[in-house]
Amino acid sequence: MKNEGAMPMAPAKKPKTISHIKVEQAENAGHMVEHNFEHYDHPSETHVFPAMKASVGLPRGHVLEHIAKVMKIPYHTTSAQPRGMSET
Repeated sequence: MKNEGAMPMAPAKKPKTISHIKVEQAENAGHMVEHNFEHYDHPSETHVFPAMKASVGLPRGHVLEHIAKVMKIPYHTTSAQPRGMSET
């Protein structure tokens, strides 16, 4: 039996997959991180983080070590090798 007069179903939203992330200095001396998604169904999201005084341990050569260095986030390198990195 047909359900006449029923509202048509809305198409399912695309998965919320991050396309890219933008990191900027924030007015509070911390950082503002903007997540941009692959599909227009999902608008960008912005997250603001306060300035950090404590140093964060990051493995040498890890992408987060690079981001911390460039964005002047307090960090120190650890001797641990990031998973997936091989010695060459």
